[in-house]
Amino acid sequence: MKSSHITEKSFYIFTYVITTGVVFVFAFMLLRFPENAGNGISKGIELCLYTLFPSMYPFMFLSSFVISSGLCEKSKWIFSYITEKIFRLPGVCGSMIVLSMVGGLPIGGKMTAEMYDKGYITKRQGQRLIMFCMNPGPAFVITTVGHYLTGSAQIGVLVFTALVISSLSVGFLTRFIYSDDDFEYKISKNTACTKISIKDAIVSSVTESGRGMLNVCAWVILFSCISEMIALLPLNEGTKTFINCILEVTNGCEYAAQSQPVPVLAGIIGFSGICAHLQIMPAITKVKLPIKYFLSARIINGSLAVVITMLLLKLFPITVQTISMGSLPERINTDISAPVCVGIMIMSVLLLLGENYRIRNKTKKTA
Repeated sequence: MKSSHITEKSFYIFTYVITTGVVFVFAFMLLRFPENAGNGISKGIELCLYTLFPSMYPFMFLSSFVISSGLCEKSKWIFSYITEKIFRLPGVCGSMIVLSMVGGLPIGGKMTAEMYDKGYITKRQGQRLIMFCMNPGPAFVITTVGHYLTGSAQIGVLVFTALVISSLSVGFLTRFIYSDDDFEYKISKNTACTKISIKDAIVSSVTESGRGMLNVCAWVILFSCISEMIALLPLNEGTKTFINCILEVTNGCEYAAQSQPVPVLAGIIGFSGICAHLQIMPAITKVKLPIKYFLSARIINGSLAVVITMLLLKLFPITVQTISMGSLPERINTDISAPVCVGIMIMSVLLLLGENYRIRNKTKKTA
C-alpha cells in the first residue's frame, strides 16, 4: 500500500516537472521568437475565419437547435431501429450521430453534453457516444485534405467514406462495453425533458453555437502558434511531422501530405489530434469518460481508418503522384465516384446488422 502511494506521488511529481519544463520552454520561445509566434497566431486566425467558421458554424447552430427545440426526440422514430439494433442506443441519439458524421470534429461532443444536460441520455450512453461521434466534416476532408493536399477531391471522398465506416464500426463495438444499457435505456426514455418555444430555441442555439465556435477557435489558434514554435526546434523533419500529427490534425495532415501515403492521412484524421480532443474535453468531463478509454477509441478509430482506406484503394485503384518535400501535388486521376462510396457504406451497415443478428441469436441459443 505504501509502495503504491510512493509510486503515485513520484508519477505526479514527474508529470508536474515535465509540464513545468514545457511551459518554461514555450514561454522562452515566445519571447525569443515573437515574429514566428505572431505568424502562427495569424495562420490560426485565418484558418478559423476562412475554413472553420464557414464549414462548422452552421452545423454548430443546427446541432444546438435540434436539441433545444426537441426535434431530436420527435424524430427518434426515424432512427430508433438502427440505433437500438446496431449501437444499443435510444432513437433520440440518431440525429446526433448523423450530425456528428458531417458537422465536424467537436459537434458530437457538444451535442452529447447538451443531450445529457437535458436528460435525453444517461451518463453511460454519453460516454459511449463520445467514443465514436467524433468525425471530421466532409468540407475539411474532401476540400482541404483531398483537393488541396493530395490534389484530388475524389481521394477526399474515399478518405471521408473510410472515416465514416471506421467511426460507425467503433460505435458498434461500444455496444459490448456495458451490460446494463437496456436498463439505463428504460430510465432515459421516461426522463422528462424541458420543452421551449421555437423562438427561444433559435436564440439559445445562436448563443450556444457562438460559444462553441469561440472555444474551437481558441484551441486552433493556440495550437497553430505551438506548431510554429515546433518548426524552430532542432529536430529532423520526421520527428516534427509526427509531433504535428499528434497535436493538431490540420497541420499534421499538411506536414504528412508531403511525404506519406493517403492511408496515413486517414489515420491522422481518424485520431484527430490533441487539439480536437481538448475541444470536447468539457463533454468528456461532464459524462466522466476515463481518458484512457477515449484515447483508446481514437487510436482504434485511426487504425481502422488506415485499414479501410487501404482496402478501398485496392478496390478502386488511384494513381498517386510522388509528392516532393515542400511542394503540393498535382491533380490525381481516379476512377472512384460518390455513388460507389455510398454503396460501400450501405453494404457495411448491412454487414454490421447481419453480424448483430448472428451474435444475438448465438447468445439466445447459449442461454
